[in-house]
Amino acid sequence: MSDLIIPQSKTKDTEYLGKGVHLVKITDIQKNLDKEGREITDRNGNPSLKITLIEEASKKKFMDRIYYGSEKIQWVLDGLMKAIGVDNTQGGVSKETVVDKEVFVVIENVTYVDADGKPTFKDNGDPRTFASRKRYYKILDRNTPPTVDVSILERSILDNKPKVAPPPVQETGNDAPF
Repeated sequence: MSDLIIPQSKTKDTEYLGKGVHLVKITDIQKNLDKEGREITDRNGNPSLKITLIEEASKKKFMDRIYYGSEKIQWVLDGLMKAIGVDNTQGGVSKETVVDKEVFVVIENVTYVDADGKPTFKDNGDPRTFASRKRYYKILDRNTPPTVDVSILERSILDNKPKVAPPPVQETGNDAPF
């Protein structure tokens, strides 16, 4: 028997919000950085924020990435600020102004599909899907979520990286192939 004993787990499995309309609280907002500490940007160099949202009733979370910097993409961030009642039109606002604000978020389920419109799958056989923020809504009444058309909660996108079977391995004989 080995001297090594693996310690008991100290972490809990995180559960994430799925598709639907959820009342959430913003628990954190920060620059979105990669493992090396560099800012994550879109293909045009616009930086992004990572926003952590928690549904208080279930303790499930949702991590949102919102790009900002150009008028073309900042509409999502501006929409979130408007929905939580924070005015960012006269200048930047502090993190403390945003944290602990509540908002309704609509989350959609996005499925990767191949060129024929059929879902693509992970190695374990599950469909390749992810949850994506569709829109933020201001809270008018905490007990009455906004009404949304259920058809907007599902969409598919073309899988740009479909799994391709590896090339067949040729039988090897005594002679080298060169």
